[in-house]
Formats: sequence, C-alpha cells, structure tokens
Amino acid sequence: MRKLIAIMIVSLWTYSSYAQKPAGLSPYTWTREDIFAGLIGGDYERLNVGMKKIEDLLKQNPNDTGALAMKAAGLSALAIRDLGKGDAAAFDKQYGEAIRLLDEAYKAAPKDVGVNAVYGGVTLYNYGKLPEQRRSHALEMARRSYNTLFTLQQSGLDNLPLHLKGEVLAGIAEAEFRSGNKQQAEGYLKRIVDTMPNTAYAQRAQQWISNPQSVTATNRLICQSCHDPGRLSNVLAGKRGQ
Repeated sequence: MRKLIAIMIVSLWTYSSYAQKPAGLSPYTWTREDIFAGLIGGDYERLNVGMKKIEDLLKQNPNDTGALAMKAAGLSALAIRDLGKGDAAAFDKQYGEAIRLLDEAYKAAPKDVGVNAVYGGVTLYNYGKLPEQRRSHALEMARRSYNTLFTLQQSGLDNLPLHLKGEVLAGIAEAEFRSGNKQQAEGYLKRIVDTMPNTAYAQRAQQWISNPQSVTATNRLICQSCHDPGRLSNVLAGKRGQ
C-alpha cells in the first residue's frame, strides 16, 4: 500500500512539473514526445497528455502556429487509429481538421521550420496508411514542406545533428521519389549515403537506390532516428542547470 501511494505521489509530482510550459520552450519540444508516442507508438494515453498541453497553449494564444501544427499531428494520429478500427467517418472528420489546422499554421508562417517539419512529417509518415484518395494531397504537401525545409536549411545542413539532417534529406528524397521525380530523388539518396555513412538513413537510402522497385507505400525513409538532444527531459535538465 505504501509503495502504491509512493508511486502515486511521484506520478502526481511528475505531472505537475510538466503541467505548465517553461518560458522560452517551444510548443514542439513541449509536446513532441507526447504526440509522437501516439502517432508512432500507438500510446494514446500519452498522446492525450500532449493534446491537453496543446489546448492550454491555444487558450493562451489561439494563433500559436506551433501549437496548431502539433494539434494537427495529434489529430492525424487519432484519425489513423479510427481508420484502423473501420470508422471512416471519424477518420474523415479528424484528418480533415488536422489538414485544416496545418493549412492555417502554414498560411500564417509559410517559412517557419517547425510548421513545415510537422506538415511534411505528418503527411509523409501517414502516407501509406491513408485511403488512396487522400494520398495525392498528402504527397503534394509533403513535397512542398520538405523542399521548403531544404531551402531554409541547406547552407548549414551538414552541420546539423544527425536527426535533423537525416529527416530533412530523407523527407525530400522520399517525397521526390514517390512523386516520380527519380533523378532528383537519387541525388538526395546518394547524398544521404555519402554524407551519413553507418546510419540507418544511409542503409535505407542505399536499398532504395539499389532496388527501387521493392519500395512500397508503407516503406519509409523518414523517422530513422530519435531526437535525443531535443528530448524534453534533456532540455529541462539543461534549463535547470543554468
């Protein structure tokens, strides 16, 4: 009993310590791990924690583009879950709202790195799970977003951490590949192989170069590494140490 109470106290303390976003922390870092737990890991309880954080942010500022984008990511995860359950109506409602929010965020901040990263990541990650009629739009938005990211970051791309560099190059390579732009895609794939040796990105890119016919709608280049330096616990520990 004492052990159970102790666990509950620790859990409550942990939740309260994350209940309000620290000043200066971006909505992306504040909610990313919660939202991705649902989007990638299927942990919808954790996703709900992130969605509550986002709703708090939007109450303070309904025009927060980062919060709008992350809410869209969460809604897309719920939409895919419902589609898997056979509830097409719930999927259409939530996925449609997710795209509306992403469009709103993009319209307000078309050159924002975070907005484009979320828009591109959400549409490309979900591409293979979407109904056929949704895929064309998803691919168009992913291609736009990753080309924007590449343009914004290309001058310093090779100096970025593995995850950031890998996701930009993998995203633009995958989007161009799926769009039928094989020559452009191969250029990015070769850059991944040449500049990111001994990584999951390079291994997967080489497979796409060597055997492009084997690539299916559910194969992915993106999401081949974790964002360890940007993990919330690491960031908060760094803030506490300042």
